[in-house]
Amino acid sequence: MLIHQYMAYSFYNLNELDSARVHFLTLLSLDNTTELDPISTSPKIIDFFDGIQQEFKQLGKNARLVPVKEYIFVKDARPAAAWRSLILPGWGQYYKNQHRRGLCGRAHLNCHRLVGRKEVQGPVFKRTESCQHSRSLRQV
Repeated sequence: MLIHQYMAYSFYNLNELDSARVHFLTLLSLDNTTELDPISTSPKIIDFFDGIQQEFKQLGKNARLVPVKEYIFVKDARPAAAWRSLILPGWGQYYKNQHRRGLCGRAHLNCHRLVGRKEVQGPVFKRTESCQHSRSLRQV
């Protein structure tokens, strides 16, 4: 609702009073008890809003106002997809219906499984002479 208030302020300052009126009417149709803050709002805008508020009260509840925007709330799938990808790479992309990316993630994981086994069991955990030599120097 705050967006309609700021849009109305902006249109009023641009001297587009019809657009400001529409946004104030939309704001009142969403919450008819709306009051503007006299400390942070210009007195000219408050007078303009009071006139629109009186007009809105005269229209009554029988009048049907068409809001400027329709609001559609969509659940954000990113957090759930992130947890899935953390557990099993590619699963999050499948969850978000990004099947090609999910397939790439799975293929990447499988490549690391095949190639990574040899590297982890091989030279990564072997001690070399230089490591033993540096350890003996630290003990001295």
